[in-house]
Amino acid sequence: MKHILTLVMIFPLIWAPVRCQENAVKRDTGYFVDSRDSQVYQWMKIGTQIWMSRNLNYASTKGSSCYNNDSTQGKTFGRLYEWSTAVTVCPAGWHLPTHPEWTVLADFLGDQAGEKLKELGSEHWKGVDAVVRGDSGFNALPAGFKGVDPNDRTFHGGTSQFAYFWSSTTASPARKAWARFLTFQDDELHRYEEWKEFGYSVRCIRNE
Repeated sequence: MKHILTLVMIFPLIWAPVRCQENAVKRDTGYFVDSRDSQVYQWMKIGTQIWMSRNLNYASTKGSSCYNNDSTQGKTFGRLYEWSTAVTVCPAGWHLPTHPEWTVLADFLGDQAGEKLKELGSEHWKGVDAVVRGDSGFNALPAGFKGVDPNDRTFHGGTSQFAYFWSSTTASPARKAWARFLTFQDDELHRYEEWKEFGYSVRCIRNE
């Protein structure tokens, strides 16, 4: 009986370092500072790619705005960028992901990729059907979008329920670009073409 108790006491000491090592490998992450405005961003390695873990909030001289033009929204959700600005606004060493790079991310995450990309918890994702497992570390937030109506008037919508992200890949017609979006209603990472005048979130990926 004495020998059994000794083994029980020693086993956690042997196993604990192994578990800590596994967690460290799984969460390959760090931080960097945007030299343009000193904002700090966390990054996360997902598969073979390194992504920012929050939306870009750099105040470009044109082509971007906060939701409802409220700067406090930008602190949480980042800014919304028109495509022409989005393709140039990432910090040095980072870039707006291409449509194929988004596909690499989706393929790596597999089934329910959209669910895995969302921020963990229900602080920002709302709705009865909100899915909030968020175990990839991507931390997608429902920042909504800036739209443009047929009379060229801008409007905002979708906050707390939808996340929209630009890719750098032009679609057809050329006035559109490929984008990705998440919704509180399902667990998919959707892709579609959108007018470049719209304002979407920017999530940068690190250069290889």
